[in-house]
Amino acid sequence: MEETIILFLTVHNMTVAELAGHYEVGHEELLNALSGRNKNMKSVIRRIARDIEGGKLK
Repeated sequence: MEETIILFLTVHNMTVAELAGHYEVGHEELLNALSGRNKNMKSVIRRIARDIEGGKLK
C-alpha cells in the first residue's frame, strides 16, 4: 500500500503535504506512516491506496 502511494506521488509530482491536505491529516503524520514509523495511520494508508487503485485520485 505504501509503495502505491509513493509511486502515485512521484508520477503526479505531488508532495506528501498536498496529499495529506486532501485527506485532512497532518503531513508529518502521513510521512511517518509511509515510512512505517506510525502504525496508527494504517486505516488512512489503506483508504488512500484504495482511492488510488480505484481511480478516485488522479
